[in-house]
Amino acid sequence: MIVLVKVACLGNRLVNLQERPVVDEESWAFDARKTRMCEDQKAPRTLWRTSSLVGELQDSLASRLALKPEERDKQIRRFKLALQELTQRGVDAESLVRYGMIPEILGPVLGVLLVHRLLPQSGVDTDLQGSGVDVAGWRALLKIPAATSATSATPSQVQELVLEVSREVFDPLLDWIRHAGLNELVHLIPPEESDFWSVTESVEDETHLRHKYRWLVERFTQTYLANWSLAALHLEYRWQKDIDPSSFPDSIMRDRNVSIEDLNAEIAHRAVLESKSTSESLAPTLFLMNQLENHAVTLLRERQYSESAALFNFAIHQWPNDPRAHNDLGFCLIPENPSKALVHLTDAARMGYEPYAINTYNKMCCHLGMHQPRAALALAEEFWRERPGESALTGVIWKMTEEGWRLEQGVYIRSAIAGLVASIASAHGWEEEEVLWRSREQSAPLGTRKK
Repeated sequence: MIVLVKVACLGNRLVNLQERPVVDEESWAFDARKTRMCEDQKAPRTLWRTSSLVGELQDSLASRLALKPEERDKQIRRFKLALQELTQRGVDAESLVRYGMIPEILGPVLGVLLVHRLLPQSGVDTDLQGSGVDVAGWRALLKIPAATSATSATPSQVQELVLEVSREVFDPLLDWIRHAGLNELVHLIPPEESDFWSVTESVEDETHLRHKYRWLVERFTQTYLANWSLAALHLEYRWQKDIDPSSFPDSIMRDRNVSIEDLNAEIAHRAVLESKSTSESLAPTLFLMNQLENHAVTLLRERQYSESAALFNFAIHQWPNDPRAHNDLGFCLIPENPSKALVHLTDAARMGYEPYAINTYNKMCCHLGMHQPRAALALAEEFWRERPGESALTGVIWKMTEEGWRLEQGVYIRSAIAGLVASIASAHGWEEEEVLWRSREQSAPLGTRKK
């Protein structure tokens, strides 16, 4: 649900991956976050992998408003260093930000304003104001009314507002991104109203630019092809098949090799399920997911299960075939309605949700809540068989205690799967299974964190 990263580097040492030869993904699974966290943070950015530099830009934009002022300043300095180094390597880094990181630029303000319509009592407006963002100014500029009561808007009411925002203000927003200074984009400084609404150029002409730079962002920050946009998959295919040349330097593109077999499989999967439209746009709804997820964790810690579920009911209302939305809704439902949670988690798996380990653990929790221990064990066995070398990521999970479900953060998922089965086996007297899974729990590797 929240992307938080923790990595165990080889031999407890920071490794300069720039010195490692680039190998294909069959022999070394690409993991952008693990690579970046293993970079020497004090080393010149000239020694960093390209994927690490792109991830630095993306994470700086995504986290800049959630930090304390002094930490935010450090993050902005890191952003500028990555920008400079990518420019030196032949990438138009400013265009990479303007056209490839639109969700990260606009996501915080659009997400906060629209989530506030869903849950006006959440205080999410105050959180953004504390980061120095002119919330009132953006609300007035985008014509998003403030919530006036403690009564939440219905998903259909918020959907209508989203559609209205998309129709009326999204072209001006894209035009603002195209012309504003980077400092204004990074700090979300709203433009003058008269300038904002005086859009004279069509933003449709830049669709290819947005897709091209987003492809580069996803290529170097998304480990799983299931999390790429359809446009990025198509651009990768066209480039690999020499249908279209890449406008990016070869030295940049060689920083990651994508398996053509995996690429073909993912494109075919999308075509069969029609899980994502071929006309993927940059509608404001695309920017809501991270904000929904961030706020849902806060609600879940306060045991406000129905409120957190309401966020993802809205998401599924918007994107009925989005695996991430189904997985997140299922996660929120586990404590109170495990059978309904299992339906959404199964749908997410069918739609190709990644990381697979997280979906597996969530479904195991459902079976535990439904008093089906053997079903949970079968899921774990299937995962261990099908994903023997999956990198060990960590994240926010549910853990059953004597007092009920408790939210825990930073737990290694692969180890948690083994530990959960071992606990079930212990409770039921399955001695052989307990010994086996205790051994697997202890041998599970450490790695990246994601939920």
